Amino acid sequence: MRLSGFLHARMSELDNNLLSDVHWGDKDSSPVIISDCMAHWPAMTRWNDIDYLKRVAGFRTVPVENI
Repeated sequence: MRLSGFLHARMSELDNNLLSDVHWGDKDSSPVIISDCMAHWPAMTRWNDIDYLKRVAGFRTVPVENI
């Protein structure tokens, strides 16, 4: 079965707490999943709060187009 538009690759997973121990020069150009790397970002909590979004963005309509 052929899936059009999808690329399948094996990926390593790195914990964000261990990133300082990684020797990036030793890595090839393979994709890597970095877990827990955005947990401290304010958007991770603010953007989950619908009241916050209504307060800062209001009820704006944004067009979405299919490409």
